Amino acid sequence: MRIYYPTTGPAGAPELRLDQLEAIYRIKREITEPGYTKSVLVGAGMGSGKTVVSVEVILKTDPRRCLIVGVRDAFGQWAKSYFEQGGTREFLRIDNTPAGQANLASLLAGDEGIFYIGLEMLRAQDWKKVSETYVVPDDKYTAKWGITPGVREQVTIKHLHTYSDMDPVDLLISDEAHKHSNQKSKSIETMETIPAVAKIALSGTFFGNQFINAWSLTTWLWGKPVIGTKGAFEKNFCNVARIMSKSGKPVTTPGGFPLSKVTGEKNPGEFVDTLPCYVFIATPLGPVPRPEIVKVELTKEQQRQYDEMEKQSLTWLRTETGVKTPLVADLPVTQRQRLRTAALGGMTIVPGATSDDPDSIKFLPGAKSATLNAAYDVLHRPSWEGKKALILTHSKQFAIEAARRIGTKYTVALKTGDTKPKVWDDEKARFMMDVSETDSIQYLVAVISAVGTATDGLQYNCAKVLWLSEDDNNVNNIQGGNRVWRDGVDLAEYEAVEIVSKRTISEDVRNKNMTHALSVLASVKGL
Repeated sequence: MRIYYPTTGPAGAPELRLDQLEAIYRIKREITEPGYTKSVLVGAGMGSGKTVVSVEVILKTDPRRCLIVGVRDAFGQWAKSYFEQGGTREFLRIDNTPAGQANLASLLAGDEGIFYIGLEMLRAQDWKKVSETYVVPDDKYTAKWGITPGVREQVTIKHLHTYSDMDPVDLLISDEAHKHSNQKSKSIETMETIPAVAKIALSGTFFGNQFINAWSLTTWLWGKPVIGTKGAFEKNFCNVARIMSKSGKPVTTPGGFPLSKVTGEKNPGEFVDTLPCYVFIATPLGPVPRPEIVKVELTKEQQRQYDEMEKQSLTWLRTETGVKTPLVADLPVTQRQRLRTAALGGMTIVPGATSDDPDSIKFLPGAKSATLNAAYDVLHRPSWEGKKALILTHSKQFAIEAARRIGTKYTVALKTGDTKPKVWDDEKARFMMDVSETDSIQYLVAVISAVGTATDGLQYNCAKVLWLSEDDNNVNNIQGGNRVWRDGVDLAEYEAVEIVSKRTISEDVRNKNMTHALSVLASVKGL
C-alpha cells in the first residue's frame, strides 16, 4: 500500500510517496544544517519522481541563487513541475537566445534567481579567450654581431573559465549527472569551476557505462579529502584486469609498465555505502521486465553485405563449445557502426563528395530488412493492433527509414537528436491523444539516445515498446526502456519485444548490455 502526501503546490499538484518525502527531508537537512557535507548524490530509478523531489527541495530551502544543469530539452519539464508545485519566482532559462544570454549575464553578475542551463550550453559558454600581446626579437642571434635585432609582435591566446569568478550559487543541481561523470571530459572540468555552497547530483546510473566514473563524480561532490585518491578508489572498490594483446601478452606502456582497466565494482553496492549522503529513490514498479526476444535470419542481401564486412573488420574467437564470439572491442568505431547497421537492413554506401570526404551509408526505399519484416509481424499481433507503440533503435538512419515505411500506412512521429523542441512538443501532444482522434499519432519511432530525457508522460497513453536494436551505451537503453515502464502505465497492456538478428554483432551487444544492467542495478542499490 502506498501512502501519498501533498506537495507544496495547490490542489491538483503532484503528490509524494512516503519514500519521496523521506528523501526530501534528508536532502534538505544535508544541504542546510550545520555539520553536514552540503552535497548529496541521489540515485533515482526512472519514473521515481526525482524532478518532483528536487523541486520540493528548492521550494523548502528557497536558495537565493540556484543553478540547475540538465538536458536542454528538459527545461519545460522542470519549469512545469516548479510552477505546479507552488513556485512563484521566475524560472530563468540560459540558452542562445537574447533573453537566454541576458540570463547568463545575470547569473555571472551574482543576481538572484533560479537558472536552468543545458549541459552542452554550460560547457560551450565556459571558455572565454583572452589575448595577450608581447614583443620578441626576430632573430636572437643577430645581437652577437652588434646588429640591432628587429622585433615582431606575438599574440598568445589564453583560455579562462567563465564561471570561476562569479559569486557562488547557493544550490547547484546536476540532473542526469552521469553525462559529465567521465573524469577526462570537459564537462566535469567545467562543473568543477562552478562555485557552489551546496550540490545535488541526480542520476539512476551515476557512473554511466564505466564504474571508474564513480570516482570522478563523487570527487566533484565531496572532494578528494573525503573520497580519496583515484588509486585508493581502484584498490579498495574496483575489479582491475590487465589489458592483453590478441596474442595473449600483457600490453605495457613505453616505459614497460603493464596497462590495466577497471572492469567493474568488487562488491556491488559497497561504494555507495561509504558516501556521506547517498539517497536512492526507487522506481515504484520495480525493474523493467525483460522484453520478449524475437530472433530473425538476415535476408540474402543483408547476409552478403554482413559477411563481406565481417571478413574485413571483425576478429572472431571460437570457444570450447565451438561457438564463435566476436571481439567487438577490437573494431574501429566506423567499422563497428557499419557492421551494426548491416544487421538492420541492406545498406547503400554513398561516396564522399571528394576523395578526402568519408563515405556515408543510407537505406534506400525498398532496402531489404529482416528486422522491419519482423517488426510488422509484431505490430500486427492482435494485442498490438490499434495500440500506441514506442519503437526504438540505436541508428538514426534506420529510424528515419523505419518511420518512412511505417508512415506509408500509419501515423508516425520521428524523434532523433536533431528534432527541434517545438516540433517534438507538438508531436508528443498528438502521440498522447487517443488513437481514435483525427490528429492522433499511433507510433513513435525514436533513436534511443534521443528519448532518455524530456519524454515524461508517454506511459499514460502507451504500453508497448518495440526494440529494433540496442544502443552500445547501455545507460541510453536503461533510460529508453523506462519511458513506458513508469507509474501510470496500464500494467495489463504492457508488452515489450526486441528483435535480434541471429549470429551477428547485435547478439553480442545485447549480452554485454544485460551484464552491464545487472551490475548497475546492484551498484546503485537498485535491486
